[in-house]
Amino acid sequence: MPHFYSLTLESQGSILSAVQGSYSAAKAHEVVVNRGKSLELLRLDVDSGQTQRVCLMDTFSLVRSISNLRLIGSSKDLIVATSDSGNIVILDFNSEKNQFERVHSEPYGKSGCRRIIPGHYLAVDPAGRSIMIAAIERQKLAYTLTRKNKDADTLEISSPIEAHKSHMICFALTAMDVGFDNPMFATIEQQYCTENDENVDVKQTSKQLIYWEVDLGLNFVSRKSSQPVTESSHTLISVPGGNDGPSGVLVCDYEGIQYCKMGHSYLFCPYPLRFGDPSENGTMIVASSIHRLKGFFFILVQTELGDIYRVSLIHNEGIVSEMRIYYYDTIPVCNSLLVLRSGFLFASHEFGNHSNYQIVSLGDDKMDLYTSSSPDLSHLKRVYFRPRSCHCIRKSEDIPSLSPITDMKIIDINNDGTPQIVATCGRGPRSTLRICSYGKSVEEIAENPLPGRPRCIWTLKNGIDPSLSGSQAEAAAQENIHNYIIISFIDRSLVLTIGEHVEETNDTLFTLNETTIYAASMILYNSFVQVLETHVKLIIQDRIYDWRAPDSRKIISADSNGRQISLALEGGLIIILEMSISSNSGVTHSGAGGFIEVCRREITCEIICIGIQQLSYSGQLRSDYVVVGTSTENAVRLYKIDSTEKRLKQTCTQILPNSSSIPESVQLYHSNKHGQLILFVGLTTGVVMNCKVDAVNGSISGPRSKYLGNRGVNMCRVIRDDFGGEMSLVCMSSKPWIIDSQTSGVSFTPLQYRCVDSIAPLNTLQVNNGYVAVSGSTLLIFQVSQGYGESFSQSCINLSYTPRKLLTLPSPQLFTGLETLMSSGGLDIPKNQMIAVVETDHNSFDFGTKKEIISALQKLYEGGSLENTTDVKMEVDKETEQNNEDIKPEESDNLVMDVAQDELKDSENTKIQKMLSEIGVPGENGILLAESEVGGLVAGEGKWGGCVRIVNLRSMETLQLIPLDTNEGCISACVCKFDELELPCLVLGTVYGMKLNKRSVAIAESDSTKSKEKELQDSFGAAIKIFKYDSNYNFELVHITPIEDAATAMTGWRGRLLVGVNKTLRVYSLGKKRLLRKSEYRGIPKGLAWIKVVNDRIFAGDISSGVMVFKFKNTSNQFILVAKDQMPRWLTSACEVLDYHTIVLSDKFDNIVVSRVPVEASDDCSFITSFIDNNNDPSAAMLRTHQINTVAQFHLGDIVTCLLKSQLSPTSIETIVFGTVLGSIGSLSPIVNSEDIELLSRLEILLRKQKPSLLSRDHLMFRSYYSPVHNVIDGDFCQTFAMLDPQIQSEIASKLDVSVEEIYKKLDDYKTRLF
Repeated sequence: MPHFYSLTLESQGSILSAVQGSYSAAKAHEVVVNRGKSLELLRLDVDSGQTQRVCLMDTFSLVRSISNLRLIGSSKDLIVATSDSGNIVILDFNSEKNQFERVHSEPYGKSGCRRIIPGHYLAVDPAGRSIMIAAIERQKLAYTLTRKNKDADTLEISSPIEAHKSHMICFALTAMDVGFDNPMFATIEQQYCTENDENVDVKQTSKQLIYWEVDLGLNFVSRKSSQPVTESSHTLISVPGGNDGPSGVLVCDYEGIQYCKMGHSYLFCPYPLRFGDPSENGTMIVASSIHRLKGFFFILVQTELGDIYRVSLIHNEGIVSEMRIYYYDTIPVCNSLLVLRSGFLFASHEFGNHSNYQIVSLGDDKMDLYTSSSPDLSHLKRVYFRPRSCHCIRKSEDIPSLSPITDMKIIDINNDGTPQIVATCGRGPRSTLRICSYGKSVEEIAENPLPGRPRCIWTLKNGIDPSLSGSQAEAAAQENIHNYIIISFIDRSLVLTIGEHVEETNDTLFTLNETTIYAASMILYNSFVQVLETHVKLIIQDRIYDWRAPDSRKIISADSNGRQISLALEGGLIIILEMSISSNSGVTHSGAGGFIEVCRREITCEIICIGIQQLSYSGQLRSDYVVVGTSTENAVRLYKIDSTEKRLKQTCTQILPNSSSIPESVQLYHSNKHGQLILFVGLTTGVVMNCKVDAVNGSISGPRSKYLGNRGVNMCRVIRDDFGGEMSLVCMSSKPWIIDSQTSGVSFTPLQYRCVDSIAPLNTLQVNNGYVAVSGSTLLIFQVSQGYGESFSQSCINLSYTPRKLLTLPSPQLFTGLETLMSSGGLDIPKNQMIAVVETDHNSFDFGTKKEIISALQKLYEGGSLENTTDVKMEVDKETEQNNEDIKPEESDNLVMDVAQDELKDSENTKIQKMLSEIGVPGENGILLAESEVGGLVAGEGKWGGCVRIVNLRSMETLQLIPLDTNEGCISACVCKFDELELPCLVLGTVYGMKLNKRSVAIAESDSTKSKEKELQDSFGAAIKIFKYDSNYNFELVHITPIEDAATAMTGWRGRLLVGVNKTLRVYSLGKKRLLRKSEYRGIPKGLAWIKVVNDRIFAGDISSGVMVFKFKNTSNQFILVAKDQMPRWLTSACEVLDYHTIVLSDKFDNIVVSRVPVEASDDCSFITSFIDNNNDPSAAMLRTHQINTVAQFHLGDIVTCLLKSQLSPTSIETIVFGTVLGSIGSLSPIVNSEDIELLSRLEILLRKQKPSLLSRDHLMFRSYYSPVHNVIDGDFCQTFAMLDPQIQSEIASKLDVSVEEIYKKLDDYKTRLF
C-alpha cells in the first residue's frame, strides 16, 4: 500500500475575517487574520505602510469566527475564536515563544459546522465582560468573564447561559456599546413556520431586531425588547456609546440604513446610488469598520459593488437628530474592513491580493454628495454618484494572495531544469495568471560594467564613533552603513566610496596595485584589514600596521571575526593573528605592528579555504574554533585555538562525500537565536554540507547536504534586519541562496536572480538590507523582497474574466516534423512556452457590448443627466438581447484578432493592451476606471462573456486574444491532434444563454409556464469550436459543431475527441464541416466533470457518482465499463492519473483520495455488458463491474481545484502538487521506506497526545472529517514538533527510540527533498 506525506508549500492566501488590536505588546499596531484553517498575526510598520508576518499557526480546524477581547485596564488584547471543534477558545500571544497560546477552552456543542450549533456568529462586549455566540438556527449562548484576582490578567469564564428559541433563524449578531451598564447584544432574527404550525400568524414571520441583556448579577440573559425591521435587513453595526457616542445599532438593508435604539424615534437614511448600476433590488452591505477617537467616531461600510460609504451621526446627549451617508471611495469587495489607529485602512479582499491603504482624507468635503435622514432634505433621497478610485485613500501595499486557484501547470519556462508553477487565480476582472518560482524575488537597483573580471568583492563599515553617547550613539547605530566597496582583480584592487553616489576613489590607505585576498572591518572605530598575497595590512583611522608572511610564503585564503584573523598560507601553514587592544590608545605597538601572532600550525597538505568562528555576543574578544578545507585528503579539519598554550589543537575531521568533492569555501556559523554552532562546507560539485559543532569539545555531528546547482559553492556572511538582526549566509552556485537558522537546523531559500561570482551585504541611506555583487564583468546592486515568508516569488499577468482552464500548447513540430526529425537523427523539440487561458464569466458582458455600454454612459455623463439609469439599463439589455438573437453558433465568424492583417505597425501585444485599456467603468471627470478596482459591469442572469488568451510565458506577453461571441461562455477546453489534420487544434466547449441553477420548484403546468420553458430552450445553445494553429501560433477557426447540451468535459484520444455531453460519453472525429459522432456511451449517472486517458484506459469522473473506468472495443465500436467507484463522490474538476491503475482526485468536501483499479480488471472484461446489449440495461451492467479501491484518503480542510504529478526541481522526487480555493499550494509526496512510515506514524500519534490543537479540535477527527484518514501522514502536524518544549521533545524521542536530532533530520529531509 502506498503511503503519502502531506505538506503545505504555500499557506492560504484568502482572509475570511480580521480583527485589530495590540497582541504582542502595548500600543502595537497589529492585525489577526483568519485564513480558514490558520491564524496569522500581522504587524504594521507605520513609517513604510507595510505589514510583516509575525506568526502563522495552523489550527487543524475550520475557524468559524474570531473577535477581539480586551479586559478593562489591560494593555494587550486577546482573541476569542470559535471553530468546528465545538469549543469557544480564548487565545493569548506569547511574544517569547512567538506563538498563540490557549488561555481558555469551553465546550458548547458538537463538533462540525452545523446550523444549530453556535459559533457561526460571535460578539464580544466592548468592555470585555461578556461574550455571546449564536447558531444560524435556534441556539444562542452567553458567557460572562471575570478576573481571578484584581491584579492579574488571567480570566475565568462562566458556564454558558442559554438564550435559545425554536424555529428562529439568526441573520446577524453584534454587541452594543452601553458603557458600564449590563452588557447588551442585538440580533436580527426571523421565525419560520413548520408543517405542523398551520395556525401561526404570517406577521410573526417578519424579521425582528431583538435586544438581549446579560444580567451580571443574576447571571441571566433576558430578551429586553424587539422591533420589526425590513425583510432585506441583513447586517448590524454597533454604534459607540458612553462618552464616545449615542449607542444603539445600525440596521442595514437593501435600500439604506436604519438607526435603532430602545426608546428612540425611527431614523432611516437611503444609500447614494452608483450611476449606471442596473440592480433593481438595492445593494447589500458586506463589510464595515468603525474608528473611535476621543469625542469623535466615523463608520465606513462597503457594498457588494465595492463602494464605500461614510456614515455620520449627528447627536446630542444620546439623541440622534440626523444620519448622513457620504460616498467615500470604491475598492474591490472585501471580506473584512479595518480602520487602524495609525491611519491605515486594512482591506482583506474577497478574491485576489489584499490591500493596505493610507487614509488621506475623511471624506468630509462640503462638496461631497450625501443622503440624509432629515425630512427637510427629502429631495436628496435619490442621490447618484460616479465611482472614483483612491480619492480619499492611497494604496500603500499589496499583500499577495493566490485565492482562488482555478487551474495550475508546472512548466520549465527558462529551460534551465527548474520548473515553475503557473497558476490561474482570482475571479472576474481581478483574475491573474501567476508564475510562481520557488524562492524570494529580487529587485535590481543598479547594473554597471567593470574594467575586467573581478575575483571577489567586500563591503566595509567605519563602525560607531566611541566618542558619541546617548541618543547620538543610538542614531549612529541605526545608521551603521557601509562606507567602502573593495573589488579585487587578478593584479590590482579597486576601492569605491559610498555616499550619495558610488564612485571610485584613490584617496584611501588601501593598497590598489596588488590583488586583495580578503578585506573586512574590525571591531574598532574606522579600522579595516586588507589581506594581500604576502602581507596583511591593518588600517586604524590614519595609521597603518603591516604584518609580513614568514619565508615569503603566499597567503592562499583568509577570514576574520573583527578581532582575530585566520590565514592559510602555502605549504599547509595556518596562522592565527589577533589585533592587540589597550584601554588607552586602542592599539599597542607591540607585536608585529598591531597584530599578535597567537598560534600557528603546519599540516602536510595544501589548504584551499579557511574560516574562523564569529564573535557571538557584544564584548566577546576572541573565538575558539577555526576550520580549514584541504585539496588532497578529501576532508575538512576543525581546530581549537588555545591562546594560553599558543597552539592549534585538532578536535575533529569531517570526511567529504566522495573524492571529487573538493571544498571551495568553509564557514563557522553561529546562531544567537537558537544557540547553535554550525559548520558549512561549500563543495566544487555544487553541494553544501552542514554539520553541528559542539561548542565545548569541538565534535562534529549530524552531517546534511543540499544540492544548490551545477557550480561550486562559495559563501558570504551577512547580517539581515528582516531576520531579527541575525547573521545569515548567502551561498553562490548557479543561483544565489540564503541560509537561515531554525530550531530543526537550517533552511535554504533560493533567490530568483542571475548567477553571481561574489556577493557582499550593502546597507546605505538609499539601500536597506541590500546586496552588491559581481557577475562576470558587471557590478550589481539589488534588494531581496521581504514579503511575508512566502515560499514562492510571483510575477503575474492581469486577466479580463475568471480563468476556467489553463492549457499548454505543444509546438506543431511535435506532430508535423516528428518523423523527419527522427529519421535525420536530430530530434530537437522546442519546450512548451505557450499557453492558452480560457476565461469566462456568467453575469458579464463580452468586449463589444462593454464598449457600447461605456460609450452610452459617457454620453449621459456629458449630458449631465443622472436620472436615467433605469432607461440606460433597459436600452442596453434590449441591445444585448437583439445581439443574442442575431448571433447563432452556426453563423459565428472567426473573431481572432489577427494583427498581421492590420495596417498599423504596432505589435500585437500593444494593440491588445490598447483594446483592454478601453474597457472599464466611467467615473468622475470622464476617467475610465479599471474594472479590477471598481468592479465590472453587471449583465444579469443568462448573460456570458469571455475570451481565450494566448500567452508567451517567457516574455510574459499576451500574443493573441480570441474573444468569444456575444452571450457565449466556455465550459470546457482541451488541445487535440486529429488524424484528419496535420496541425494541432484548440477545442472549446461553449454555451449560449445558459442560466445557472435553472431547476425550479415543481408547480402545475400552465400555458405561461410552458411558454417560458420553450423560450428558455430556444435561447439556450451549445457548441464545440475547433481552432487550428501553426508554428507561429496563429489561430484559425476550422468549424463549429452544435450539440444539444453543454460539453462539460473533453480530451484528445487516439486522434479523436472524447466529450462528455449531459449523461453521455462520446467520440468525435474531425469532418470537413463539423465533428462526426463515431460512438457513445449513454450510461453516465449524472454528468462528467473530467476525462483522463492513459494508454487504452479511460478514466471519467461523474459529478456525483465518483470514478468510472472504460475501455474502448474497436471491433464492436463501443465503450466497455471496466470498473467504478465503490461509493458515490461529489467530485471537483481536480484529478491526475498516477499510473495505469492509480488516480488521485478530490471531492467537494475537502477530501483528497487516491484510488486504484484492481489489477485483474486489466484483462478480465468477459463479464462486462455494454449499453448496446438489449438484454441488460446500463445500471445492471455497472453492478457487474470491478470496484475501485481507495488506497489513501486525507481531509484537507479546503476544496482542491487542481492536481498535478511533477517534479519541482531536477533533484527532487516526483510528487503530487495541488491548489485550493483558499489559495494554498500543497503536496503529497510518497513514502517508500517502511522505517520512515513507522517513525512518522508513531510521531504523529504521540504529537496528538502531547500537543492538542490550538482551538481544541481533535486532530484525528479533523483529518477524518467524512471518512477515516488512510495511509497519509500529516506533515504540517509533524512539523509542529519544533514548537514543543525541549523536555517534551526528549520524551517523544525516547518513546520513539531515536534522538531529537534524528527526528529533526527526518522532518527536514521530507521538507527539502521537494526542491
